[in-house]
Amino acid sequence: EVERNVVFMIITRDSVKAAFNLGIQADQILRFLEKHAHPKLRGSSGSPLPQNVEDQIWLWDRELRRVVWSEVWVHQCQMRGEFQAVKEHALEIGGHAWSSETKNQILVHVAQAEAVHAFLRQWRAKTVAEGI
Repeated sequence: EVERNVVFMIITRDSVKAAFNLGIQADQILRFLEKHAHPKLRGSSGSPLPQNVEDQIWLWDRELRRVVWSEVWVHQCQMRGEFQAVKEHALEIGGHAWSSETKNQILVHVAQAEAVHAFLRQWRAKTVAEGI
């Protein structure tokens, strides 16, 4: 909106996230806002931006980095002792992404899924042969 030599801009979560998706970083956005603030605001000590605006932009920046996506293979354990054996092996080879003993479920990074699956086949064959 423009009103008698004054420009009002609305900063939204979507607009800031769109900037992040273009590769613009939080500190770049804040520097731009500070540089283009009204001269009377820039003359004062400290930042010409309200603290809540700075804080919110940093929060949105952190929010973007909070979640890390990873392709995984989901394994539902079926035999007694299988959960612990598969989890230990996945941890040893760096393939463990997440596990829940109560759900009897292990998530393995796709890159190590075949190795864990091969281990699982051997473990099951050995366990069946031993009669456990």
